[in-house]
Amino acid sequence: MKFTNSNRILWAGYLAAIMVLMDLTSVNIAMPSLSRNLGMEMNLISWILMISMLSATSFALVAGKITQKHHPKKIFIIGFIIFIIGNILSWLVRDYYTLLMVRFVQGFGESLLYVIGPAFIRQHLKEDKQHEAYGIWMACTGIGIAFGPLLGGLILQFLSPSYVFLINVPFAMIGLILVIPVRNEVNSDAKANAKAKADLKGAVLSFMYIGTFILGLNLLSDSDLLNYAILIIASSFIFLILFISQLISYDKFII
Repeated sequence: MKFTNSNRILWAGYLAAIMVLMDLTSVNIAMPSLSRNLGMEMNLISWILMISMLSATSFALVAGKITQKHHPKKIFIIGFIIFIIGNILSWLVRDYYTLLMVRFVQGFGESLLYVIGPAFIRQHLKEDKQHEAYGIWMACTGIGIAFGPLLGGLILQFLSPSYVFLINVPFAMIGLILVIPVRNEVNSDAKANAKAKADLKGAVLSFMYIGTFILGLNLLSDSDLLNYAILIIASSFIFLILFISQLISYDKFII
């Protein structure tokens, strides 16, 4: 197959979908081993996985606007680099709270990589090619979900559980090799959307809602903290209401 600029970006998007889902599922299967290694309860260790999911889902509101304003090559390079650095640091650090910070930042890279694939398909492919591309992209997410636990299990069998963080480093490097030769052409859609503003307030409220809700659910398991758990869950619904209000007002502003 001839690797044109569009094909390189498209295959980078497929690879990114595999990576993001593989990261989630491989780290998930390593949670019990990480809990034993760090000597911490599972409700705390689970935040290693959830913190990147929280930042990724919240940042998706901003990432969507970024895909409209910038060339896919730039977005992929930034996303892959954040992903590589995040994974290597996650493997190296031994302090729990430092690891949470690293995973939180890595979530930004995951969000960019996950959003850019469908965005590129919608914005740059002809309509008769979009259905096939979407189908392949969805299949790639399934591959990531299926192979993450498999590779994670193999690593846990022969290596330290921290090595699960390195699974995607080679794939991210392949992604960089794919997109770096792409000509950095001016994106016509970027000019049309140059004045589009990212909903930063919505992203923060989304993060606060999901974060407080999950935190409250975790605290429910501790009877001594039951009152705090109920209070935190109640506050999460306040953030949800504010988030929905922000989305409505933002949509009116865009229209």
